[in-house]
Amino acid sequence: MEKLILIIEDEFQIREDISQVLKLNDYNTIESGNGLDGVAMAKKHLPDLIICDVMMPIMDGYQALEELQKNPQTSVIPFLFLTAKSTKDDIRSGMNIGADDYLTKPFDFKDLISAVKTRLNKTNVTNEIIEKKYDNLKSTISSSFPHELRTPLISILGFSDLLRKNLDKMNINDAKEMAGDIYSEGTRLYSLFEHFITYSELELILLKQNELEKLRSKTSEMIENTIKSIGNNIAESYDRQFDIRFYLQDYCIKIYDKHFIKLLECIIDNAFKFSDKNTLVEIRTNKENENMLLSIKDNGIGMSNEQIAQIGAYVQFDRKENEQKGTGLGLAIAQKITEVYKGDFSIRSNGKSNTTIEIMLPIK
Repeated sequence: MEKLILIIEDEFQIREDISQVLKLNDYNTIESGNGLDGVAMAKKHLPDLIICDVMMPIMDGYQALEELQKNPQTSVIPFLFLTAKSTKDDIRSGMNIGADDYLTKPFDFKDLISAVKTRLNKTNVTNEIIEKKYDNLKSTISSSFPHELRTPLISILGFSDLLRKNLDKMNINDAKEMAGDIYSEGTRLYSLFEHFITYSELELILLKQNELEKLRSKTSEMIENTIKSIGNNIAESYDRQFDIRFYLQDYCIKIYDKHFIKLLECIIDNAFKFSDKNTLVEIRTNKENENMLLSIKDNGIGMSNEQIAQIGAYVQFDRKENEQKGTGLGLAIAQKITEVYKGDFSIRSNGKSNTTIEIMLPIK
């Protein structure tokens, strides 16, 4: 079956030229002269690929893509931008909202056909994989984790491709900035994988009694130094060295060092992520019966009782209002670690301006 391609371009001659070239290469085409009509045609015909200009009247290319991303059926259609602009910020804007590729005007029609074939081939391969594994993807992971992987991957591929093709013509400072962006997105991607693997490992540990007994026999000492070291490092990463306070007593607790460090990283990072600069993050340890109570309080956006009850892997709250990067795994990992060591995990919040996470772990 011949592939159907939607062309959204306000300049008639360019639109017709693209259509003729695609038809000569055995593609079917439909055309639109503006973004608003193009979105309507995409929803009606569900093409295999959309080629869209950026600068158009009524609705520009960015707005058209954002509208298509809201619809489950059109959000998966590969989207190729045509743009007269080729700056890093312009390309970043398209990638951040879900564009799959871009061509800068003026372009060679050979490059256009090559980009179309590459994108459609990738889509075919992806569809085959999805069909084979569909029955294994019916979980909450499929709703959020792929998006969090896709976003940094698109940035990495886009920026590296731009460097590869234009390095000899680029300003050295722009090149360094792009390299920095690639490193930053790669670090983010690594963190996502690390969180996913950690959560999966903890789920498996809870099913293995022998493994549980071994872990519960381990201890962590000098926790005061550990908490201060991790807390200060995270505060510094947010450029908030003066926003953290410690009120600590030292204990020896029944938990594997590696898991205690991961727990601290998840909880403290969460406190800084959801609070503003120049507001305090306070960390305390106290003894309650034969347990150590670890308390982390931030003065951030707060959580409702409903949100607290819904905490779990791949769950985020009010993402549109409180944009964040991540899968929602941080608190879920901290909960799971606490469960492994027979501890207690609780959250208190007034729902408006602060949150306190309390973790109870057994003392040796």
